[in-house]
Amino acid sequence: MLKRTLSIGALLVASAVGAWGCGDSDSTGTAAEAEPLSPAAFTAQAKKICDGARQELQKFLVRYQKDEGPLNPSDVGSKAVAATLLPVQRRESEQLEGLVPPEEIANQYSEYLDARKATLEEIEKKKLSSNSELFKAFEPTDRMATALQLEACSFS
Repeated sequence: MLKRTLSIGALLVASAVGAWGCGDSDSTGTAAEAEPLSPAAFTAQAKKICDGARQELQKFLVRYQKDEGPLNPSDVGSKAVAATLLPVQRRESEQLEGLVPPEEIANQYSEYLDARKATLEEIEKKKLSSNSELFKAFEPTDRMATALQLEACSFS
């Protein structure tokens, strides 16, 4: 249970940081117009996005706890989830959508992005906030991230 509590905190922090610092601000084309990345470049860019998001999330959590007090280890709290996890995860997803995966994993990656979006919608709609609820909600996308060799983008 302690590992999961620490993982939630680490994830919230990490997801927040990556979303702000990643992406190519000089890019003028859309993902559909760009050439697919090599497997190594794709994995490296996705990892950079997800690592940045985790760092952003950490910063948000520190600020949130400073303003609102410590989080309950078994329940992150719907207010904390709405204020930190969801916005950071959405930005992370938007940045990941900007990557053009290698052709051999394009369909699998598209399914992963769709699943991430659905998971975030479910968390928001159902106001999930306990560690167990969040881990369960992210289990399918975590498996998909692992299959794509994007462990840095998994929730747990």
